[in-house]
Amino acid sequence: MSCSCLRTHRVKPYETCIFCAHKHIAAALALRDESSLVGQLILASWHYRDDFPEMEAACIECAERIERAEPYRDSLAALCIRAWQMVLDNQESKAVYAAKSADDPMPFAPDAVAAHRAVAAANALHHELNYRNINASVTIGQLIIAAWHFDEGHHELAVKCRECWQKIERLKSCREELEALQRAAWEAVKANR
Repeated sequence: MSCSCLRTHRVKPYETCIFCAHKHIAAALALRDESSLVGQLILASWHYRDDFPEMEAACIECAERIERAEPYRDSLAALCIRAWQMVLDNQESKAVYAAKSADDPMPFAPDAVAAHRAVAAANALHHELNYRNINASVTIGQLIIAAWHFDEGHHELAVKCRECWQKIERLKSCREELEALQRAAWEAVKANR
């Protein structure tokens, strides 16, 4: 997704950007596939994490509702309205936020939900129009995190994560493999509800 902010470079996945965050939330609102929806919300939360912790928390809370199979459409619609209002308010102030880099701590325990979030985020990053090369490193990182979470309980999915990140490293397409991996990861989440 192209960004409308005033930066002179393409926004990276962990940089604060209310425009990018809003686009991910708006995409989530348009999606019906709950697994992909979680991926978009995770990406939006990354764009909020350094400067807007309340919006980051709202994105995560909405993703958690989906993962628990609870009603989420109203809270997602409200979140989208809040995100859009931030964009509109920014048109007055023209604020540009400093680029920061922060990663989640290294996972130590098997966790199908965390693994699914990482795979869904990787898939969303890999499919982002005109950003695939820029996002490649973070996509690989998310697949590595997913593999760590999958390794004990779902070793076969950990292996598929590795196969995907190796394809990305060799600059080969893995769209179909990522889609299948995301579906399998979502099934693992649903099996643990």
